[in-house]
Amino acid sequence: MPPAAASPPAPKRIILCFDGTWQSSVSGQENSPSNITRLCRAIKPVANIDGQDWQQIVWYDSGVGTTSLAVSKLLEGAVGNGLDGNIVEAYNFVSLNWNRGDKILCFGFSRGAYTARAIAGLIADAGICRRRDLHRFPDLWKLYSNPKREGPFYNSDDYFQFVNGVASEKHRDHPTRGDGLAWDIPGHSNWAQPDSRQVEVVAVYDTVQALGMPEVAGIQLPSLPKMAQWKGHNVTLSRHIKHAFQALALDEYRKAFYPEVWCLPSGDPDASQPEVRAELESEAERKRKILNAAGTKQRGLIDKAKKYGQKNPTDYATLDQMAKQINVASKELGKARQDYVVTEDHLKKEVPKLTQVWFPGYHINVGGGSSDTLKNEGDLEEMSNIVFAWMLDRIKPFVGIDEPTIKDHYKHRQERIAALNTALAKENAPPGEQESWGEYLGRGAKWVASTVLHPFTPAPTVTQREYTWGLSDMPDSFIAVYYPNGKKKRAPNVNFEKEHRGVKEVVGPTCAQIHPVVNYRVQHKAGYRPIGLLPEQYHRRAEGENFVYTLNGKELPEWRLGGKGSYEWLALRQHQHAIEYMAEQGHADAIKYVAELKDKPAAKVDGA
Repeated sequence: MPPAAASPPAPKRIILCFDGTWQSSVSGQENSPSNITRLCRAIKPVANIDGQDWQQIVWYDSGVGTTSLAVSKLLEGAVGNGLDGNIVEAYNFVSLNWNRGDKILCFGFSRGAYTARAIAGLIADAGICRRRDLHRFPDLWKLYSNPKREGPFYNSDDYFQFVNGVASEKHRDHPTRGDGLAWDIPGHSNWAQPDSRQVEVVAVYDTVQALGMPEVAGIQLPSLPKMAQWKGHNVTLSRHIKHAFQALALDEYRKAFYPEVWCLPSGDPDASQPEVRAELESEAERKRKILNAAGTKQRGLIDKAKKYGQKNPTDYATLDQMAKQINVASKELGKARQDYVVTEDHLKKEVPKLTQVWFPGYHINVGGGSSDTLKNEGDLEEMSNIVFAWMLDRIKPFVGIDEPTIKDHYKHRQERIAALNTALAKENAPPGEQESWGEYLGRGAKWVASTVLHPFTPAPTVTQREYTWGLSDMPDSFIAVYYPNGKKKRAPNVNFEKEHRGVKEVVGPTCAQIHPVVNYRVQHKAGYRPIGLLPEQYHRRAEGENFVYTLNGKELPEWRLGGKGSYEWLALRQHQHAIEYMAEQGHADAIKYVAELKDKPAAKVDGA
């Protein structure tokens, strides 16, 4: 009896998560979870998306600099050593688990954001190989990580070396040749599985130029020149990445943490115009014929060389000459393929959907997981909660999120602040009837000792903590260890500009916006201006139903805050004053909420 046919594989969403520098939720040590960790813990194992059930498989990778040795932490966190290993491991995981029809989603923070973008770029450029071909991955990786290449790997000379191969022009060095022809780089024309170059989502927090930190605390690290040069992704978003989201920190100014902002492809002919499309189709057909002819020529030369090599295995001179002809033909084939792909891309006109939003605060305030939180210092993840809510709204059409887990976190933070304030009130209370002044004064000393001996238990701060919407203090990130690296203020812009021969050129639109919590903080936090701007460098004006910011001469639109039913609204409605502010700005659900409160002052209004 023949074996029963195997059931088709269940559709999966393969979710790759890469944490930030010096951050790990798998160390066994007390930690404040980053927004990446929080996302991992809130993803449902199975989710119904667009009427279909999907298994959701999560890969979590702790941040660089999370090894146990202090020196290793410093080196990895400083220069990103270990990033290439993270990318290779993630690709291996995808290849072992992906089936046709599965979706790939990548998330990251800090250098983990860099890694997320790099693995997404690798998949978009090279596709996902079959499990049986993973042993050939080093051939791909050697070319993909070439530090001298400009631009993306796909459609580059390196890419076509990998696809077409490079015949050896020194056959004497290859005495054993099964098919008669030796190769320095074997061809991999069937590397990518069908439909394996699509990435559904890349969502990141404050991507840093991960390998651009030459020194920490004045210590020069000269031994990693390749990693300092290699860029594992391109700032121009690949057309094979369907949705991209990034949250960025306005106030970070450590040069080592300067952000990598995306932009969309630009300058392409508009294929939606009938005349332009007809011209492109004609051009594509002409280039397809050239491509087919070049492929036929290259394959003919390869077949001829193989047959000759099998009959004359020691005629090295002739075989080397034939290999040179093959390599010339392979370059011609690569050039023909490059030309054809460009025209095909113009015809497909697959432009990714990109959203990038700037928030107040420093790098850690956007990505979350500050060590200050464990000491009950800083803003206790206030800003990272706002950012996390924004990101959840962006990704919820693509990922099944367990909402009770998210709400529990908000509840826990409220309870923590209440506990801190209760403890503070107790410590500051006057002496009781049965308590001497000596015992009263000793109470403060005991609290200090307890804080030192038990740093992870809630300890009172010196002032009352408030549960606000973006108004808490955020400690400056530019501490002494970063002084030698210098400062570099961030420069939000709706266009990505690149300097060429002293002239700035627009590479493409960034789709950048400013979150409304920025102006709320400006209005209600004494002395705050984003990026350290002077009052005359900051301006916000109404334009139609929206607002436009001018930051140091650059205009950017304001992000439209989500309404009832969104995670952004869930975060906002914890704060009565912030809701009133948004109502003043014309937010429809905030206006309704405030009106209902006035009509029913004693009733609880459910605005979630």
